[in-house]
Amino acid sequence: MTSSAPLSQPMPATDPAPPHAGIQAATAAPFRVTVGPAVDLERLGRDWRRLQDQADHSFFQSWYWIRCLLETTPADPLVVAVWRGDQIVGLAIAFEHDSGGGAVHLCLNHTGEAEYDRIYPEYNGFLCLRGLQDQVVEAAFQALHRHGLGPRRSVATIAMAGVAPSMVGGAVAAGWKVGVTDHKPHHHVDLTGLRAGGRVYLESLGRNTRHQIRRSLKHYGETSGPLCVEAAQDLAQAIGFLHDLRELHQKHWRRRGYPGAFAAPYFEAFHENLIRQCFDDGVIEIIRVSAGNTDIGFLYHFNYLKTILYYQSGFAYDDDPRIKPGLTCHYLCVNRYLERDANLYDFMAGDQRYKSNLGQSGGELVWLLLNRSQWKYRLTSAWRRAKRVPAQPL
Repeated sequence: MTSSAPLSQPMPATDPAPPHAGIQAATAAPFRVTVGPAVDLERLGRDWRRLQDQADHSFFQSWYWIRCLLETTPADPLVVAVWRGDQIVGLAIAFEHDSGGGAVHLCLNHTGEAEYDRIYPEYNGFLCLRGLQDQVVEAAFQALHRHGLGPRRSVATIAMAGVAPSMVGGAVAAGWKVGVTDHKPHHHVDLTGLRAGGRVYLESLGRNTRHQIRRSLKHYGETSGPLCVEAAQDLAQAIGFLHDLRELHQKHWRRRGYPGAFAAPYFEAFHENLIRQCFDDGVIEIIRVSAGNTDIGFLYHFNYLKTILYYQSGFAYDDDPRIKPGLTCHYLCVNRYLERDANLYDFMAGDQRYKSNLGQSGGELVWLLLNRSQWKYRLTSAWRRAKRVPAQPL
């Protein structure tokens, strides 16, 4: 069943289910779905962390990311909660936009506003109890399709950003027409496999990539001094590294005619907030790679559940295009994490050549738009074009 009452404050799993006001109807047994404003972040945080401890999820579905999103955007989001009995088994944040005629457009775990969506979440989607992912997703989509947000508030479209292709099945089963608005490959380095096979990372790469890395390593060693890979040791140094990363990143992309990720003030504000909240828990690492007294580059990583997510970077590009600071920095970072207990070094989504040269394919992520019907899709197409977020250079 669904309820349009302010049900989030989502209830702890040990509490009785909340009272149901407004529209109520059955969904796929044994689940029911509640939708309501996120009015109590402390309580929502407890429920979110409890569920994520029992879920297969990414950093972008963790309370670290979701809390920062909720605290730094002015919109009032909704919480979509899927219940089995008195237990929450699925959660997502939904940002609501008026589509006209009493219908709404929902954006799951992102705002739908270009200014705020430049933080580009990936590996996104519903946070689901382990083993129930498909059932929870279908139940949530079925409830939103049949009952919307209550009387006279149907959901016309739902946007999802950077999700696994498997998300399509639950949406189709629930009656939605699914459009793929974008799709991108993602690549990674299997650190566990390299260790188990006793393999040297450099030797696992293609001949040309090996040559470029060796040439760059030799150049830096001969012209600047010994190479050093250093992670920020405290919060102040992490913020300082972020600022240095920003300067190199912006210099490079502006030279190429792009605004750069940090051109949007919210992007930097969000990540400074995220770093301040997360750094002491060890889930964020900002790396400086240098040769002697010369900075080669800075890399911003999420270190979560033994997966290293490469999120952003700034490199000092040489006048000689044969010298590759990006390849050099990634190569050194992969070797650094090989010496630790990380399982995966993930380059995240994108078809840039260096990602496929340095890693192996992990499949693809998709950006979806779910539509109730084709005519409603046409009516809302102008709204979506106006809200479209420009591509992010990495």
